[in-house]
Amino acid sequence: MVTIDRTRDLARERGISLTFICKRLGLNNVYFIDREKAGKEIPDQKLAVIADVLFTTVDYLKGTTDRKERPAAPSGDGPGTIPGYEKLNHANRAAIDQLIENLLKSQSAT
Repeated sequence: MVTIDRTRDLARERGISLTFICKRLGLNNVYFIDREKAGKEIPDQKLAVIADVLFTTVDYLKGTTDRKERPAAPSGDGPGTIPGYEKLNHANRAAIDQLIENLLKSQSAT
């Protein structure tokens, strides 16, 4: 299963746990194991979230390209506009993204 293997390998390389990815997807911690045992690939909508968390592209996860890094984001809103964001390692970027997500959730709850 190309997508699961690439997801697992890239997550390990970037210091991001599969448990963290499952939480971002709102899924059970054994999601990847269940998909692998069932012989099923990961649906595209979930791959898009996984690609964001791993700072890669859906095409890389599917095995249609070997380029791990996603193209630079255009200027504008988003984490890429935070000074120094691009210098952070992948685990710290994921932590910043999670913090922003939590802040937005708490803001919308008030």
